[in-house]
Amino acid sequence: MSHSVINPSPSTSRRLSVLVYGTLLLAYPLDAAFDAMPSALSLLLSVAKLVALLGCIVLFLSPHSQQGNAPDGMLDERERQERSRPHILAFQILLGLLILTNLYLIVGRLFAWWMPDVDDLHDLLGALVIAALALPGTALAWQVPAPVLALDE
Repeated sequence: MSHSVINPSPSTSRRLSVLVYGTLLLAYPLDAAFDAMPSALSLLLSVAKLVALLGCIVLFLSPHSQQGNAPDGMLDERERQERSRPHILAFQILLGLLILTNLYLIVGRLFAWWMPDVDDLHDLLGALVIAALALPGTALAWQVPAPVLALDE
């Protein structure tokens, strides 16, 4: 079931996912939390968010994501079973992030913590949407076992 133009190996997809999701977890909250940032730092965070978006697109177009998002009729039974766990994991991760965000908003209001404005919430929601784009396929890439390297003697 691999008809993708972009065809990174599972290990490349895993490394790219660490970069992409690490950048999303750092850049979006930092950008939202610090309104009065120097323009150079703001530009750097904007570039980081753009790189994360492009990385998510690459992950989304990978064969793992194609399998993760393909209609059931295009997959055999083994492929359908392989993608079940990554979809559940992606759902759990996104739901967990939404719950944590909601808890922060509830508790933060009680203790007068920093509260995001509409633009900040738009950015954070955008980060969740970008993360959701490639998360099932990324989880599927992490599920593929690493190849065993044979040592020639």
